[in-house]
Amino acid sequence: MTKFLLLYTAPAETRQRMQQATPEEMKEGMQPWMDWFQRVGANMVDKGMPLAHAMTVTQDGVQPGNPEYVGYNVVQAENIDEAIAYAKDNPHMKREGGAVEVHEMMEMPGM
Repeated sequence: MTKFLLLYTAPAETRQRMQQATPEEMKEGMQPWMDWFQRVGANMVDKGMPLAHAMTVTQDGVQPGNPEYVGYNVVQAENIDEAIAYAKDNPHMKREGGAVEVHEMMEMPGM
């Protein structure tokens, strides 16, 4: 099995609505995620976290990062097509402007 990073993006308006949700709305919004975690089952490696306050660090300094990255998960799958299927079934896809980037996580030699 190969690990894949599912990286969630959303436009600023969607991100702001998510951040302004009431505790009740947040709790209600988590149920589709819990259902999805169950469907992915043992192939869920890391349930991830929401992301915020992005900064990009380069040799030239530090600057604001890409604020459209709003969360991530790590799943394992037989191939990228299976990982894409997990992404398509993900609750984030129901958010306005929501998208999921799927990145294969390469093995590090000697690790």
